[in-house]
Amino acid sequence: MADLDRLRVSVIMPVFNCEQYLPDALSSIISQQLDRHGIRLELSVYDDGSSDKSHVVVESWRERLQQAGIDLLLEKRDEKEQKHVNGPGQARNRAVSQSTGGWLCFLDADDYMLPDRIRLQWLKAQEHPRAIIGCRFRRDPVNSTDRYTRWCNSLSQTQLTTQRFRDCTIIQPTWFMSRDVFNRVGGYRPDLAEDLLFFYDHFAKFDQKDEVQPEVASNAQLFPFAMVDEELLVYRYRGSESLTPRVSKKLLLSIRVRALESQVLETEPWCSGFYIWGAGKDGRAFYQQLQEKYKVKVKAFFDVDEAKLGWYNDHGPERKKLMRRVPVKHIREVCGPIIMCVALDRTNGEFEGNVKKAGLKEGEDFYYFC
Repeated sequence: MADLDRLRVSVIMPVFNCEQYLPDALSSIISQQLDRHGIRLELSVYDDGSSDKSHVVVESWRERLQQAGIDLLLEKRDEKEQKHVNGPGQARNRAVSQSTGGWLCFLDADDYMLPDRIRLQWLKAQEHPRAIIGCRFRRDPVNSTDRYTRWCNSLSQTQLTTQRFRDCTIIQPTWFMSRDVFNRVGGYRPDLAEDLLFFYDHFAKFDQKDEVQPEVASNAQLFPFAMVDEELLVYRYRGSESLTPRVSKKLLLSIRVRALESQVLETEPWCSGFYIWGAGKDGRAFYQQLQEKYKVKVKAFFDVDEAKLGWYNDHGPERKKLMRRVPVKHIREVCGPIIMCVALDRTNGEFEGNVKKAGLKEGEDFYYFC
């Protein structure tokens, strides 16, 4: 990466009917405190065919951005082009392709950054040059998606990787990465749940043996994900107003299971057989989503509920024929390796206490899935 590219950060912002939120987002870019690091900013906006005045609003900020030393690259989808119906991933790809920076800072048009975001994430990226860098975030309104927000904002460096099958451990609106990382993944797929797919594609293509380029920090470490442990983004919750297509739980479940199959169940000791903790709705849904070659490797379910003990009868996808019977055992008999299909933070600490008593190590003996 050339010196100019290394110091240039491209803020990547897809836009679609967000005129009322854009002043906050644009103002937050101008307000970034970059200190003496020599970081230069550019803003790359791709308007995916807005029917409101979003394009006009962004253009009206050009002079203010230029006065702050920030170049503006602005493109709008031609009316003759097909709309990107599967969410903002393809609009982000377009914004990235027209940008020039060696580092990419993703910002949704309805969110806004706190003044130290780019500086602190750029510094973290020098330590973790092959990682997707995230940060803590604040929800607006404050109590929206409270449980999910607490989970994301409390993960350790290790848990960013070990708990990835529950969901994106780093939410997309906080992503910061090198252009090399983005290019290695190949950009966003033209599919629903594009952020989750990118997240898993990045991990699948991450290689700890990669050489660290000589121009990055001498203490650089190779982790697939890293986090700035400070609140650097205000993440708006718009509920039914969100213009991102709604993604079905079934599709999300399928994506998560396929990632776990390829990234865990194909490796030792998992490929020799594994267990599922939780014989309830979540555990059964996970089992049913597995491909047949992985279903046959499920040795047993474990559960704390005596009423569920015995056998789980698998009648196949069409529920017409008994395919196999899987034992359901009490957690007193627990052993690894295990996929945990019981939701965290839902049993007043009972589940978490039982896991601790089992003496199993997360990321080696078990992975959380729910």
